[in-house]
Amino acid sequence: MNYFKVRQRQLQKSLQEQDASHILVNNLPNIYYLTGIKYLEGDTWDIVLLCAQDDDPILYVPRMLAEQISFLLPKETNVEICILDGGKKYVDLINSMVSKEAILLFEDGVVTYREYRMLSEKLSAKLQPAGSAIENIRIVKDKLEIQCIKKAVSLTEQTLQEVTQHIFENDPVTYNELDVVELINSFSKDMGGEGVGFDSIVASGMGSSIPHYSPRSKQISNDILLLDLGIKYDGYSGDISRTYLGPKATKEMKDMYKIVREAHYDAINMVKPGRTMFEIHSKVIEIFKKHGVEKNFIHSIGHGLGLDMHEQPFVSRKNESIELKENMVITIEPGLYFEGKFGIRIEDVLVVTNSGADSLSNHSTINENKFVIK
Repeated sequence: MNYFKVRQRQLQKSLQEQDASHILVNNLPNIYYLTGIKYLEGDTWDIVLLCAQDDDPILYVPRMLAEQISFLLPKETNVEICILDGGKKYVDLINSMVSKEAILLFEDGVVTYREYRMLSEKLSAKLQPAGSAIENIRIVKDKLEIQCIKKAVSLTEQTLQEVTQHIFENDPVTYNELDVVELINSFSKDMGGEGVGFDSIVASGMGSSIPHYSPRSKQISNDILLLDLGIKYDGYSGDISRTYLGPKATKEMKDMYKIVREAHYDAINMVKPGRTMFEIHSKVIEIFKKHGVEKNFIHSIGHGLGLDMHEQPFVSRKNESIELKENMVITIEPGLYFEGKFGIRIEDVLVVTNSGADSLSNHSTINENKFVIK
């Protein structure tokens, strides 16, 4: 099966529903999603994909990227490559193909106001925002995507196990947070990944109270260590968080860990088709409220995972009407944060099934939450 052609047909159906003849795509993850051409670099306005309601897509690329594109094209492709040289501009070529009366969609989530003005001045067709036309297709993953995400999560888990085994078998306090970041980067490539999908979070001690903490050259403390990492594979990334308690962990840390683990377990068991994002988030709030710590839960319960690290469906109190569907991929990541003291987060990646959800990561690593200073 050519998954890229299937995705293109889904987009063509969306264009028909919006009575649009074409869509202009310059978001690089969306170009990869529709064509299989990845690892493109440079200004996004150097590379533009034109998708038609009733024809194969055309990718406009500058001469300097032409050879690179030829190597990146999948073997079975229906994408026409149009090389821009000799002063050619893609807007001029598009004007010759799209009539003045036609509706041409543009990615308003990516296009700046300045870029929009340029398009509106130079393109003769009727410009309309595309909204989430492509993202609404991406929200449910196909088999190829799920295979890639499964591999990415597996690589993430292997890297996590290698890193923790390495530092815990030695003396963790001899490492600083940046040392652990380097270990993650090194092991991620050793495992066969494409490197990290996002900046790894290595937060020890008080640093763990900051959800998006930036690691520093600070010695690993012997009370608490929070790791959040994702290894990339074929354009997709894993996303796992684990919190480890050391010999100096306080009773409060241990008690809060148990509460987060309870919320994590119950939230995962709620995931199934037809359930709303709001219900899952509310359940976690309910658990935290029972223990009087709901105000210390300061982020969403999770998010969609795909070509972007954070994408639809966003699992939060804001999405009361969004329902889970089979083959959506989400993270579940309850956490509690106590400013200036410590924070705890547990995160796993799930694929929604026809009756529930499959976790792509091994929950046994949640119970291995202690490290020993030798």
